[in-house]
Amino acid sequence: MRPGSPKRDVVNEIKYLYIYALGVCSERMRLWGRMNRNMLATVVAIVLMVTLASSTFADSSGAAPQPPQPTDQSPSQPTGGGANGANLEPKASSLGEPWKSQLRKSGLTISEIRTILIGKSVRIGGEVDVLGNAKNWTFAKKSGNHYRAIEQSDRLSPKYRTLDAKVVAVELTQSSNAGGVNVGGVNAFGEAASDDAVKDPPFDVFVKFENGKLAAASLSTIELWLDNTLILPDERKAFAGRIAPYLAGLVGRDVYATSHATVYRIDTSIEDLRNKNKLVINLVRTGQVPLLKPLRVAGAKYLPDDDVVVLKLVLPDGSQALGYNENISRAFVDSPAPVDEALVGGLELQIPAYLTPEEVAAIQQGTFFQGMSMDALELERGRPDDENDSSDGSKQLIYRPGPYVYVGSDGKITSWQY
Repeated sequence: MRPGSPKRDVVNEIKYLYIYALGVCSERMRLWGRMNRNMLATVVAIVLMVTLASSTFADSSGAAPQPPQPTDQSPSQPTGGGANGANLEPKASSLGEPWKSQLRKSGLTISEIRTILIGKSVRIGGEVDVLGNAKNWTFAKKSGNHYRAIEQSDRLSPKYRTLDAKVVAVELTQSSNAGGVNVGGVNAFGEAASDDAVKDPPFDVFVKFENGKLAAASLSTIELWLDNTLILPDERKAFAGRIAPYLAGLVGRDVYATSHATVYRIDTSIEDLRNKNKLVINLVRTGQVPLLKPLRVAGAKYLPDDDVVVLKLVLPDGSQALGYNENISRAFVDSPAPVDEALVGGLELQIPAYLTPEEVAAIQQGTFFQGMSMDALELERGRPDDENDSSDGSKQLIYRPGPYVYVGSDGKITSWQY
């Protein structure tokens, strides 16, 4: 499911992409110390801008008709009434976590970020290693008036994900050079230099657990709202209450799997799914879940600590499986998708209207044909591992270990080879 991008002010979007690039590049500068960070960020931002422009052009060109967008009506309760019910749900962005919406703004100063975060009751999240230890977090210590991460300390064990903590400090990441500010020093006028006015910086968040231990994570504003490195349980619980009626409305409805869906065995635990390095088989990839065939939703649950929705699905053969959609709260920040679409993730609530009957049949059979659209191919096979563009607008889509699929300038498959 790839809902269309909302219209944004172009200047603000360029600024935001540049900010994102700075955040991406900041930590890499420890290895690339001789390279100018701003120059590197500019290169990354240009790549992102080109990607954005291509997506915007595709949306406006009418190359691939999309299902109709939801209305702006916002009733307090879902009114779907089943698969054929009218979709009058509020836009997803009206349900998101407020603090993430605040961090989505560009131009935030480190002082404003501190105001948003310091004193908040939190839990830690983010990626874990094979033992379940937090990869994004390290132990920290207080040194004078500042906090510092303890380099090469042990990773935080799984128990720390269940401990309550409080944000005690937000400081500029040491490698960021504070945007040129001589933090902690004295200027030529004899005044203490402050970092309060530094805008959109990479920074370190420091939390103190209920057992007295300190921990730190290096972040940027975009990383905070894009992932679950930092969790605010109070807002997450409130968010869970707001989406509960919509989850209940999914039960009894049919959904349809595409190659973008993640569906696991019914006995898969949340610990298995948390561990990104452990092999957990997606049944869609192995062909055990049929594509574009009705799957009945027998249950729907939101797990606040992990920000995921888990669906209990009944497959056509009567067996059960678990649908999985992560980073749910992120989907409700500046998203045009209606609530139910954001909750089911890579699953579809109906067979996409832009598919022809021939394309639907091919996807269900796990094949493709000459003249099939590239969008239909992605629903059947997934996004390509690599892509080569030609000057005439045609493309070579590379799926490893095969096939190589060739698409004309009209977005239709012309040929392929293995």
